[in-house]
Amino acid sequence: MKKALILISALLLTVAVNAQFSKGNGMFLKTGSSFVAAPTAPAGPVNLISNGTFGSSDYWEIAGSAAFTIGSGVVSYDDTGNSYLRQTDANMNGSMEANTAYTLTFDIVISSGGAKLRFGSYSTSVNYTVLLEFFDGSQTVNFTTPSNIDTGGLHILGDDSSNNSFTLDNLVLTKD
Repeated sequence: MKKALILISALLLTVAVNAQFSKGNGMFLKTGSSFVAAPTAPAGPVNLISNGTFGSSDYWEIAGSAAFTIGSGVVSYDDTGNSYLRQTDANMNGSMEANTAYTLTFDIVISSGGAKLRFGSYSTSVNYTVLLEFFDGSQTVNFTTPSNIDTGGLHILGDDSSNNSFTLDNLVLTKD
């Protein structure tokens, strides 16, 4: 009986050891006397935005009347004129492509008035979404880039036609 228990314990241990074990940075399966890399779960979508949490102004350009300002981990917009915020392909974690669907998510907090923005792909002529109005909270915008992108990149245009004052944070842009 004692030999049977020892044999069963040895078999269970062998099965557990042969099933899989970690070696270095990966998981491996043992099959006979060889080891093969275990399949891994596919990675999620890549965030194309660099510094979408606005820890600094790195990777971002502000143009126009400078209604956008970056500081304290957010980007703020104060309705002082037509202004845009952009991140070119050179500063992104990958390039935006022509005729491609994207999803942009972000958080917004409105200080006064409303929040009206247009989003587009940056090129020699920017093609924007229609003017979109947002409310406090997490937001999602789906858009498709035009066929004439040459330099790519994300372009965000603030609307100066109403009393807008808000902050943006946690920008994530993924390819659908």
